[in-house]
Amino acid sequence: MKRFLQVAAVVVAVAIVIVLMRVVVSDSLVTEVVRMGVMEDAISGQGVLIKEETLYTSSTAGTFEPQVAEGARVSKGMRIGSVYQGQVDPALKMELNQINRRIETLKSSSVQGQVLSNDMGKLDGEIDEKVAEIIESAADQDMEKLSELTTAIAMLTNQKAIVRGEEGIQLDTLESLQQQKTQLESQLGAVRSDMYASGTGVFSSYLDGFEEELTPARIQGLLPSDLKPYLDAQVQVAVEASPGTPVCKVINNFLYYVAVPIDTALASDLAVGDSVQLRFRDISNDLVDCRVEYLSADEEGQTAAVFSTSQEVSGVFAKRRLATDVVKSQYKGLKLPIGAIHTEEGQQGVYAIRESSMVFIPVEITYNNDEYAIIAYDPVSTEGLRLYDEVILRADHYEDGKLIR
Repeated sequence: MKRFLQVAAVVVAVAIVIVLMRVVVSDSLVTEVVRMGVMEDAISGQGVLIKEETLYTSSTAGTFEPQVAEGARVSKGMRIGSVYQGQVDPALKMELNQINRRIETLKSSSVQGQVLSNDMGKLDGEIDEKVAEIIESAADQDMEKLSELTTAIAMLTNQKAIVRGEEGIQLDTLESLQQQKTQLESQLGAVRSDMYASGTGVFSSYLDGFEEELTPARIQGLLPSDLKPYLDAQVQVAVEASPGTPVCKVINNFLYYVAVPIDTALASDLAVGDSVQLRFRDISNDLVDCRVEYLSADEEGQTAAVFSTSQEVSGVFAKRRLATDVVKSQYKGLKLPIGAIHTEEGQQGVYAIRESSMVFIPVEITYNNDEYAIIAYDPVSTEGLRLYDEVILRADHYEDGKLIR
């Protein structure tokens, strides 16, 4: 009996040690579930927008009033602005601005081409989506988008009433808005001087004084120091007009340029003619396809890089300075902390938990920085690292095949 108790005590002691060892191992083991991710080889900086801009000046003194919405596309011969002599009622000016925005909204293909459903649930869902977009646009102060969304919601709400068998409201048409505009203009002033677009482009009343100085013709020879004055550009909107003073402009939206002063070392793998992408962080997270047009000589460790694009981004032409990411390459795959990568016998890989054991899995790193790595991933393959695998980030001891759970 005594012998039995001694053996039992030893067995219990060994069991306790094993349990404690497992607790220690468990406490020191740190893992992470593998997920998809995106990494970029990118350079961040402050860009300067370079564009072909045609200024329009007033021939008389008075109050300037745009006749089209900010950022609207205009065609040759279109009336883009007017100067009214005498006193102008601010409330009438504001109402006319709203009418102009609604006219541009109805002209937009996104609203005109909207197909309205007869399904109440779908209509409610679309209204909720538009309301969410309105909140986002309000935060971005995107008045053009706000006007478009407001009109879209009015159309959807009206459709809901019709589906319920109720009488819908009479929505504004282009014809009725034009009539309202004509009536308001007749009240603004007895004497009016009009301006007409000499060519096609995008209208803007935001002026910074650099329109005729910073042109595409100046790109060749630009240095980083040349860009500094434009990074501090202050935008003004003309209200009072005087003879010979610019009050608005039309921008060539077919092709524009962005100049970014960047670290020369980071620009070493760029060449004129390369295709890259830009992101204008203050405006949108979308990527814009661009071409490298010019790279300056080094100036105190910096290079002026100029990129061209014809891809429009809403609100971009109202800017001179743009927070810009130059995305040289983008990599997608399994994303892991760089500390999870180990090298065993010349092979890079990770330790993952498979069937309660620590298993070394070779991987192919497509891109990495000091913090993370992107691992090549084939969703069809049954071999290699898999999505949602549990990878070991930290352990006291690494050993292929080691039982850990």
